[in-house]
Amino acid sequence: MDEGVFQYYLDRVTEEQSFFALIGVADVILPRLEAAYWEDPSPERREAIIRIIWEYRNPASLAFLAQVLDDPADSVWQEALNGLVAIGGCEARDLLQSALSKSDPKKQGWIVEAIEQVEDGQYSIFRCE
Repeated sequence: MDEGVFQYYLDRVTEEQSFFALIGVADVILPRLEAAYWEDPSPERREAIIRIIWEYRNPASLAFLAQVLDDPADSVWQEALNGLVAIGGCEARDLLQSALSKSDPKKQGWIVEAIEQVEDGQYSIFRCE
């Protein structure tokens, strides 16, 4: 995706058309989306970027999504948690277990539930056997 087109959609990331345009090419632009996340001060936009990243369900995004669990905005880190569960697999479980030990009590309940969902595999694309 051309840089100008990427920037056009990124500037409108919270709009449905842009959201789906970016999902459609996420495999090519994942590194650019991750960089855009770190640069964006808007929680609403960061949340939309995270959703695009995990909707592609690329296991290469798991480590990034685990880092986002430290985002100060509840809606953003919860979106990253959704992504970890949706992608699933042993790596997601291990990253969640690692995050659990470093999380504040407010997040711990959410993370425990996410670990259970990943282990159950009902919501995940990859299973941990």
